[in-house]
Amino acid sequence: MSNDDVTKAQEEEQRVFEQGRELKKREAEFHKKLDACKQGDQECHQRVIKDELRQQKMARMPHRHSKVMQVEDAMGRAMPVLFNGHPQPFTTPAPPGYIASAWTWINSVI
Repeated sequence: MSNDDVTKAQEEEQRVFEQGRELKKREAEFHKKLDACKQGDQECHQRVIKDELRQQKMARMPHRHSKVMQVEDAMGRAMPVLFNGHPQPFTTPAPPGYIASAWTWINSVI
């Protein structure tokens, strides 16, 4: 093995050990949150577990900076969010000819 190979192997080993330390740290924080729940409080336990799974999923998702909210389907395709809980006004105005002819007809009747 050359010196470069040895250096790369040591760096990879150091990276793996660092990942292990981070994993143990996150696991300890998770168990601390679980222990904060009262004994037998299933709702609290489920909420803590659900929050942890959500955080792990968000960490795995790529971060895209866009004004359009997107989700990822089961096949990994990005698609825009159809409903975000806030009503949006219609953006297609009526054709101006229709309004003008209606206004002209109203004025002629009156």
